[in-house]
Amino acid sequence: DVIPSSDRLVLFRSDLVEHEVLPSLRRERAAITVWIYGDIKPGVAASHDVSAPFGNKVPRKGFSHQPRTIRNPPLPLPITSNSSCSDDDRPRIFVTIPAYRDPETNQTICSLYETAKYPDRVFVGVVWQVDTSSANADSACFDIQLPDAAWSTTNIRQLTLDYRHATGPCLARAMAQNLHRGEEYILQIDSHMRFRGNWDEYLLRQISECPDPDKSVLTAYPPAYVLDADGEAECVNNETRSTILVPWKFSDGMLRQKGKLLQNMSDRVIPCPLYAAGFNFSSASVMKKCPYDGTLHHLFFGEEMSMAVRLYTHGYDFFAPSQSVCYHKWTRDHRPTIQQDTKVNSADLTKTECAVQEERKRSIAVVLSQLRGVGPGVGTVRTAADFASRVGVCFADETIAPDAENGGLPPDSFAPTLSFLDGSHDSD
Repeated sequence: DVIPSSDRLVLFRSDLVEHEVLPSLRRERAAITVWIYGDIKPGVAASHDVSAPFGNKVPRKGFSHQPRTIRNPPLPLPITSNSSCSDDDRPRIFVTIPAYRDPETNQTICSLYETAKYPDRVFVGVVWQVDTSSANADSACFDIQLPDAAWSTTNIRQLTLDYRHATGPCLARAMAQNLHRGEEYILQIDSHMRFRGNWDEYLLRQISECPDPDKSVLTAYPPAYVLDADGEAECVNNETRSTILVPWKFSDGMLRQKGKLLQNMSDRVIPCPLYAAGFNFSSASVMKKCPYDGTLHHLFFGEEMSMAVRLYTHGYDFFAPSQSVCYHKWTRDHRPTIQQDTKVNSADLTKTECAVQEERKRSIAVVLSQLRGVGPGVGTVRTAADFASRVGVCFADETIAPDAENGGLPPDSFAPTLSFLDGSHDSD
C-alpha cells in the first residue's frame, strides 16, 4: 500500500497497474481526475477505456443488434470428459485480439464465448484501433452487443488507440499482451474469426499431447469463413481438416509462407516449421520469453518470421492442431486498412508515406538481423541457422529447398486444390 502522505505524488500507468483507492476514515479527501488525450510516443501504449468517449455494448433488454450465428456450423471439436478436474482448477485462457476498425470484432468475441466449453475460464484482451473523434465514429464496430453482461464485465479487458496512431500489428499485439493478468495459457487471434464448439478444452488437450507442452505452440492458418448478404457467417465447405504452415516464396527479401490443407484428418498434433500470428496457442510463458516487440512499426510481411525465429531459438516448437479449431475471414471488404487510411488522412501524402516507409525499413532490418541470429530478442537454446535448416531455406541466398514446401510430410499428405496464402499482413 502507498500511504497518501503530504507532498507525496504517485505516478503509474493506470491501464497496466491494478489499483484501488481505499476509503478515508479520519478526514475528508479531495481528488482530481484528468483524462489526457493526444499523440503517443511510438512504442508506448497510450490508451483510455473504450467506454469513453464511445462505448462497447453489453447486453441490455430490447437491444436489437443480436450476434449472428454461423449458418450450418461444423460439428463441435471432440473432447474427453475430465470429471476429476473442478471448475476452479481448470486452466484459464487469455485471448488477445488486435482490432483495426473491424465490425467483426464483437462477433469474434461472441463466438469465443458461445462455443467455449468453460467460458468463465476464458478472458479476452482487446485493443481497439478506432476513430475516437466523436461518439458516432466507427459505431459499426460496436453495433453487435457483447455476450452475457456479467461475463463481458469481468472477462473482457479493453484498450483504445485512435486509429491515426496505429502502426500495424506488432504494437497492437504488444498492447494486448499488457492486459494479461496471470492466466496460464494465451491464445492470440485476429479480430475476424469464428470458433468451433469446445475449442478451449480441445486446445488444452492438444497442447498436453505435445512432446514438451510448456515449450510448444499450436499454430496454423485457419480455413475461411465468408459473410452472406445478411451478414451471417458461413464456413467455406465446413472444412474441419487442419492446415500446416510451409515456406512459399521470397518477396522483397522476406520469406513468405502459406498454409496447406491436409488430405485427411489427423489423430494427433502435426509438427510444422513456421508460426501464424493470427492463430497461436501456448503456455503464457511465451510472453516472458518472447514478448511482442511493439517498436516494429508498420511491419506486416515479417511479423511472423520475427516471432518464429525468436521462439525457435528460445527452444519452442510449432505444431498444427489435428483439426481446424476456428475460421478466418481472409478478405478485407468489410473493413478499412491502415494502408488505406494512411492515404486518406494524409494532408502531406509524400511526407507521410516516406515516414511510414522509413519505419517499415527499420523494422524489416531488425527482422533480417534476427534471421542472421544477431538481432534483438533472439534466444540461445538453438541458433538462427538451426531455424533456417528446420524451415528448409537459406535466408542469405533467398532459396527454398525442393522438399521444404511439404513441411516434412509426404507429398500425398495434402488436399489437391486448396492452400491458404500468406496471412502475415492480415492485422492491418
